[in-house]
Amino acid sequence: MPIAIEKLSPHVGARITLDPARISDPAMTEALRRAFADHGVLLFPRIGTSPDIHVALSRCFGTLQVHPVNRNQVEGFPEVVDMSYTPPRRPGDLSYHAVYRIEGRELAGWLPWHFDLSYMAEINHGSMLRALEVPPEGGRTGFMDRIRLYELLPDDLKRRIEGLDVVYRFQPDMMKRRYCRPADMALVAPSMKAGMFDGDVLDRDFPPVAHPMVYTDRDSGRKVLNVAPLFAVGIVGMDDPEGDALLGAVIDHCCTADFAYFHRWAVGDMIIWDNWRALHSAEGVAPHHPRRMQRTSLAGDYGLGRVLGKV
Repeated sequence: MPIAIEKLSPHVGARITLDPARISDPAMTEALRRAFADHGVLLFPRIGTSPDIHVALSRCFGTLQVHPVNRNQVEGFPEVVDMSYTPPRRPGDLSYHAVYRIEGRELAGWLPWHFDLSYMAEINHGSMLRALEVPPEGGRTGFMDRIRLYELLPDDLKRRIEGLDVVYRFQPDMMKRRYCRPADMALVAPSMKAGMFDGDVLDRDFPPVAHPMVYTDRDSGRKVLNVAPLFAVGIVGMDDPEGDALLGAVIDHCCTADFAYFHRWAVGDMIIWDNWRALHSAEGVAPHHPRRMQRTSLAGDYGLGRVLGKV
């Protein structure tokens, strides 16, 4: 075998060992694609910090998206996006990331469980994240396998959500989001993005969309619990307490940490995840600690989302 595969955690992912010099080998590409289909989340520990190897390894899994905003691209690598957190230089300066107080800790770059672009009708196939500078504490990324989440869902909930769709709506203000907001959460410092999205912009550029709560994975034939707690606002056709309670029960199941793997990054680590199958979250970092990360994204769409218009 051109790669070595180990289980990453009881419920999600695999750890991959390979020779970077053989990334262009067709046999390695085939083995990597099989591993991706089997596990949904792949860790490549300390494989390198170069964007060259990042792009080459990412291309083993499919066509890459070019980020539309030039200022987010890494120079010379339009497929690579900078996802770093840099502490403000002076008190009062705004960072790209908001700072929140959660359970007595101040955190920048915190994000609850989600799959990327849930608020859009089209959802890209995946992303690969690379660590360049890591904080001395915090900064972990969490992953959950939604195939495993469906398998562990109580039979009563499986029966009740079959054929239903979740409504998602982009909401940049974390304090206004309906689910996955800790009861004691408080805004300490807004991000530099605050104020960019007023109500008219949200209505025009981000109309509500719907995605099925369950769908069948085309590679494995297994069912996926297709629910992202972040940006979820309700169930189509169930705008009532019963619908709210049903979605809340499913989200409570999704947010159970017992099903999750939390990766503590080392410089040079890379992780790729299937956005059609995995949930991920960002633990956040102390506001005074930098965290340098870069990301590529796999193009594609699973074809099941739709725009709802006003609801």
